[in-house]
Amino acid sequence: MAMEIKYAMSSPPASVPPDASLEEAARHMAEAGVGALPVVQGEEVIGMVTDRDLVVRAGWPTGCLPS
Repeated sequence: MAMEIKYAMSSPPASVPPDASLEEAARHMAEAGVGALPVVQGEEVIGMVTDRDLVVRAGWPTGCLPS
């Protein structure tokens, strides 16, 4: 039987608001030990930001991400 996702997910979920800076998002990812965060406005998930987004879309070198 395959393991259920509830045993692998991070809880409580970390998230960022849409007006968070890239630095804040990277810091939240590092502190939570995750590579992706939901972007939440009010109680609605309006998007996702990933460590890949920070490197590829924002042009951050991988060595510049907070650890």
